[in-house]
Amino acid sequence: MYRCESHLIRNGGGNRATMRVGMKRVLFITILVACLVYAGDYLSLRLQVPNRRPQFGSVLVERYYAVPLKNRRTEFMPAQPAPVTCVHSLFPHFGDPPCWYLSRHTRQEIKLGALRSAASLTVA
Repeated sequence: MYRCESHLIRNGGGNRATMRVGMKRVLFITILVACLVYAGDYLSLRLQVPNRRPQFGSVLVERYYAVPLKNRRTEFMPAQPAPVTCVHSLFPHFGDPPCWYLSRHTRQEIKLGALRSAASLTVA
């Protein structure tokens, strides 16, 4: 029995290997659950479950152009509000954002042109 105890003490109590296996198992299960939730969300959207719900919706979004000025400030110019297509799901699908997210973020900033650095503006 003394020999077994010294072996456990030498190997750190055997906890490292057990923890490593446990962490791999938790990571695998987390990734598997995430994939299953995404697949279920996609199938729910594709098959229009429950009760033939519409796949797509529309949210009116206010857009602002962010124009950089030479004095390193930004000028915001409002654009016309425009409807944006969205999907009725948890995650983005078909290149459209989910409606629940878009309805909470109705203001979008469009950044125009970046300022050049002072080094690139100098003439040799």
